[in-house]
Amino acid sequence: MTESSNSTSVIPRLLTDREGKSARLRVDPGQTGFFAGRFFRTYVEFLIPVAGPPVSARITSPVDFILWSQSLTLTQGAIRAEIFLTPATSPGPWTPGPVIGVNRMSERPTPLYSSLITVDTSSTAGAFTGGTAVDLLMVRTASTNGQSSNVGVGQQTERGLPAGTYYVRLSTLSGGLTVNDAAQGIYAIEWEERIP
Repeated sequence: MTESSNSTSVIPRLLTDREGKSARLRVDPGQTGFFAGRFFRTYVEFLIPVAGPPVSARITSPVDFILWSQSLTLTQGAIRAEIFLTPATSPGPWTPGPVIGVNRMSERPTPLYSSLITVDTSSTAGAFTGGTAVDLLMVRTASTNGQSSNVGVGQQTERGLPAGTYYVRLSTLSGGLTVNDAAQGIYAIEWEERIP
């Protein structure tokens, strides 16, 4: 690949090498949504007594979005995380949760993009009822006395999701090995909002 006489000065900067067989078009491996400031994350920290009321999260999006990752990490106990589409009722009460930009560098395009998705949490039993379960994560820590280790599960495959309201119910697991500790951990997600 050679540079023609009427090319602009931009062309050499787009090539990894100007001549020879190794000439390639330079490609940025990052996501354009990341550099545009449309990647966000949130987390729900929880401590649920054995057989205690669940902790819930409500994720409301007016736009399509890509769920890039979700993870469930425990320091003790056992937990079941169920994800639902819009339930029949959601009386709450709900408390706003954090929505944090993944790219907070100063070189983002202006005006800065603000997340359209909101995240709310509730530790009240019956914060929502009904709905269709669409995902399930389960984690249990070791049950040996004197042993302590963090365990977790994560999903890294992207999922394209439509605008809507999604709910997460975090509840303690029952059955199997006896777990006498409250479930303590963090549920976290990362997403990219599509341009409305």
